[in-house]
Amino acid sequence: PAPSPPEGPDHCVCSNSVGYVQSIDLTGLQSTAKKHALHIVLRVRPGEFLLPEAVLAEVWGGGKQLTEEEIRRRFL
Repeated sequence: PAPSPPEGPDHCVCSNSVGYVQSIDLTGLQSTAKKHALHIVLRVRPGEFLLPEAVLAEVWGGGKQLTEEEIRRRFL
């Protein structure tokens, strides 16, 4: 099993729209995590209804601006 992340995420990636999560590009998220040395914990699943500012993922490591949009676009 993967090691647990340290206490509290460095930042959260939030939804910027209303709607259902149709799919999540897990391969793309894994690539992003590897590229930026991140630990990403998903907080939603396909089929969930989201409002703006709903937490999609918690992130440890990396720069907020650098990775937030790259992670957000993996949620369709």
